Amino acid sequence: MEDLLFVYGTLMQDFTSEITQVLRSRSEFVGEGWINGKLYDLGSYPGLVYEAEGDKSVRGEVYRMHRPDLLLPVLDYYEMIDPAQPAHNEYKRSLLPITMFDQIQDCWTYVFQQSVAAFPEISSGDYRTYFSQNPNHQDFIDKN
Repeated sequence: MEDLLFVYGTLMQDFTSEITQVLRSRSEFVGEGWINGKLYDLGSYPGLVYEAEGDKSVRGEVYRMHRPDLLLPVLDYYEMIDPAQPAHNEYKRSLLPITMFDQIQDCWTYVFQQSVAAFPEISSGDYRTYFSQNPNHQDFIDKN
């Protein structure tokens, strides 16, 4: 099983919560990376829409998981992925190409799979800078 994970939102190093503590204890930070796609404000957290040929990118971090077979189910639960109803989930976990250190690595990441018509785009593609300007997102982190 692939052991790299790309995160672009509330799981990044800048944030502290129970789930980020789980991630840090079961993986190691490898470096910064980016993926082709767009980032959206879903109300109190972000969602990535992957666009293989897109001209925009989303910034994030790559982690090497110690035991992906144990950590990924925990992250799936956090992302509210119900394997019995995959079409109804907000997110799906996908193995996608991430650019890191001028190389492309396949990494697991969580991709938003619902319509983004009602959500504003985070045009910078960088959630860290967006977060500091949005109280709803800050409240979400404080509660988790």
